[in-house]
Amino acid sequence: EDFALRMVKLCGAAYCPPDDIQQWTCRGGKCIDGFKSEFMAMDEVYTTLVFAGVDFGEGADKRGKDPARVVIVFRGTVEVDYMNWVADMDILKTAPFEDKDIEVHRGFYLAYMQLRERIMRYLEGVPKVDLVVTGHSLGASMASLCAFDIVTQPDRMGFKSVSTITYGEPRTGNLAFHKAFSRLIPDSWRVTHYKDVVPKVPFQSFGFYHTAREIWYSSRDYEKTDDYQVCDGSGEDPKCQNSLWFATSVQDHLYYIGVYLGTGGCLDPVASLADRPSATTEQQGQAHLARTMEL
Repeated sequence: EDFALRMVKLCGAAYCPPDDIQQWTCRGGKCIDGFKSEFMAMDEVYTTLVFAGVDFGEGADKRGKDPARVVIVFRGTVEVDYMNWVADMDILKTAPFEDKDIEVHRGFYLAYMQLRERIMRYLEGVPKVDLVVTGHSLGASMASLCAFDIVTQPDRMGFKSVSTITYGEPRTGNLAFHKAFSRLIPDSWRVTHYKDVVPKVPFQSFGFYHTAREIWYSSRDYEKTDDYQVCDGSGEDPKCQNSLWFATSVQDHLYYIGVYLGTGGCLDPVASLADRPSATTEQQGQAHLARTMEL
């Protein structure tokens, strides 16, 4: 869990002002000790952002040492109303890989491609240690697509290993994508929080399927740090978040392992409490998701 907490703080940092990311001075405890931010790119079309750097670990002496890992962090779209984003999400797929049975969400893929060239240029010059790709929300899907892109390159671009850990990831591709992803990236973790609405879409009935392996935190407030479930390798474990038929929470989407995500999470810790979505937002979310289920 220490690793998952470290990575989700990096995901939180992605929502902070770009200057703070580059100078590694973001507020709210997101700019973690032992990480060196080296690269950042933004896209105005999809309002997305990616940053990357080397992670030596908390409290590490960086002098003359190779980093423990290189980390790529994707931020999702900065949305004022997540439920409108969910309700308006399209269901178009694309098959951009050599195996044409593998299909992924077209919008998520196009968002990743807007940043891909700049990411690949950065990766050419980094130490070839372990690589971790992470992200939250739309950024989580982009992280999965990026990792899949890298492992399908010759010799994984030289990295010792490629792994993923994502938070609040929507369904990114179809069943064939799930199978190929599991085979090529066995060290992959998809963290979900209680009734988070975003992992519920796009619906399975439209041919989308989650990657594995899910880690489901089944309570809202993380009262117990070990209150999580390691799900089966199917990607759609009926005993994990799929056991909740009507999960419509924006609040749970913006709060992972005790860390506030979104732009509100970049305030000082006490101030950020005021930016946590309210129960009224939850009620609006239920109405929006009910509308999408009628489509």
